[in-house]
Amino acid sequence: MARLLLNDYGIFLGLKRGYFYVKKGNEKAIFAPSQIEQIIVLTGGASISSAAIRQALKFNIPISFHLSDGKFLGMIKRIGSANVLLRKKQYEARFNEKGIEIARKVAIAKIYNQRTLLSQYLRTKELDDGKRGEIQDAIDKMSDYLEVIKSLVLQSDIIKAEAEAAKLYWNCFKYFVKAEFKERKKRFDEPKDPVNVCLNYGYSILGSQVWHAVELKGLDPYAGYLHVDSPRRPALVMDLMEEFRQVVIDRVVIRFINSLDNFNIIEKGFLKREHRKKLVSMIFQRLEEKITFEERRMPIIAHIHNQVTKLAEFLMDRRKDYTPFLEK
Repeated sequence: MARLLLNDYGIFLGLKRGYFYVKKGNEKAIFAPSQIEQIIVLTGGASISSAAIRQALKFNIPISFHLSDGKFLGMIKRIGSANVLLRKKQYEARFNEKGIEIARKVAIAKIYNQRTLLSQYLRTKELDDGKRGEIQDAIDKMSDYLEVIKSLVLQSDIIKAEAEAAKLYWNCFKYFVKAEFKERKKRFDEPKDPVNVCLNYGYSILGSQVWHAVELKGLDPYAGYLHVDSPRRPALVMDLMEEFRQVVIDRVVIRFINSLDNFNIIEKGFLKREHRKKLVSMIFQRLEEKITFEERRMPIIAHIHNQVTKLAEFLMDRRKDYTPFLEK
């Protein structure tokens, strides 16, 4: 099954004789509903017929919508059954040891996977001794934070330790992208910095996939454990994203940036259309790559759904503990 991406102005998704068809100009492609897992609309210039929407709902195919900066707007999906007991357990865990345990495990996974990325690039990338020393020092300090977090019992302390480790990671991240981008900005925290635009776009795409997995399992996207509650921030989605930011988006963005010949990729604060299409394609290719974790080799997107299932089982006392996704 595949994800159908609507990423061009003038593209149209319709329905004829029970089959989806995608049309742009004189080009036309036909898909059976059984071939489609998800429909993703990435531009305001696309249109979908009501018949196609009904068919998607009939076959339980969600349709998600994103803005030009990648921000996830929402999703059209079939009404499902509510798992009231699971949500009760989810809310209760926010005030007991289970919630702290989940927060710890999520933070550990984030730092562990950040450290893995630094270690792998340190082994494979040509760097001068000064930069290699800085990266190795960051790796060592991140290892220390991993040990510290294991004994923390307050959410605020876990967040603080995770944030300190993140500073080490981002201070080294710049060494892995092309010099043309490093020289333009020494930090990637400015909103319109090209690398930051790519990262944020990617995180939004990843967030929509995690959101879909969370809702599919019947969990509340807004009730998390590491991130602070907010009516506008899906805390649980953001928690579970932490395990996959480096595994999926950070790696893809490094490859994407380093593949560019033309570094003028931003227009009016957004990725230019052709670059957006390439980045999106690389992200979904990465999501379909198979990785082995806990002796199970499957696509990363399947691991995302599996992590949500494991979390639900832990909340329902069907699993002794929650094991986060760690990239080896």
